[in-house]
Amino acid sequence: MKNVFLFLLFFISYLAHCQQTKITGHVTDNVGTPLQYVNVVLLTKNIGTVTDDKGFFSIAADKTDSIKFSHIAYLPRIIKTGDFVSDTITLKENLNKLTGVVIKGSTSKKKIRLGFYNKDRSSGFDFGPGNEIAVFLTNPVKKSLWIKFITFEVKQKGDYGSALRVRLLKKTEPMIPGEDLLTENYIIENQNLLKTNTIDISKSSVYLPPEGIFVVIEWMGFYQDKDKKSYPVLQANTSTKENLVWINYRDRRWVRPETFLLTKNGYITPNISLTVSY
Repeated sequence: MKNVFLFLLFFISYLAHCQQTKITGHVTDNVGTPLQYVNVVLLTKNIGTVTDDKGFFSIAADKTDSIKFSHIAYLPRIIKTGDFVSDTITLKENLNKLTGVVIKGSTSKKKIRLGFYNKDRSSGFDFGPGNEIAVFLTNPVKKSLWIKFITFEVKQKGDYGSALRVRLLKKTEPMIPGEDLLTENYIIENQNLLKTNTIDISKSSVYLPPEGIFVVIEWMGFYQDKDKKSYPVLQANTSTKENLVWINYRDRRWVRPETFLLTKNGYITPNISLTVSY
């Protein structure tokens, strides 16, 4: 019976292996320019990768699965594994992207800081490569504010050679992260992380909508030759009275966690802030 059991385990594993295929490809725009930092993720599993600096990727997928390709400046694309007939995947530019507003420096009189920056530092978010965390920031002025800086705190940088990407997402109804407002990649390599990281995005001319905005920190997991058990940890507080956090895996699907974020003092919330002017 033991031998039969072992044979069945081997046979099941063999069948599962036969159902998988390795997809290797090249992601470009419609004129053939390679696209870096494209998220490549399976729709049925939390398995994914990101394109390298030349636009190449490799991923093992079930033959019945589908793969989603997403980039901040391009329309997402979903392809069934069995429909791959070419190793080149083309993404179309998102022409409906908000271009923001151009604000002359002389008109920017006031500067304020919004978000979580003077909170306690009693907690943290320890996610692996491919994970994304979004925190919702309100707009107390209720008018368009020019976003100049994004600031986030790191509790520990870890030894894993990953990179972090900072994103700004539009709020949709109900309060769910929507499309990217930035069309440029703002990347911080692991070795450049500080306890307090401030990114200047003023040249992007992106504004904070009156209805608020989602600020996203994404763990790219770009390098695979480092310690895979030591990731960056995002500094967080436990004194926010409302749950403002959403999580995702490589743009697959945003989920709003509830129970495990709630402490006796409040919800665990990353220490993320914006510096804006108007």
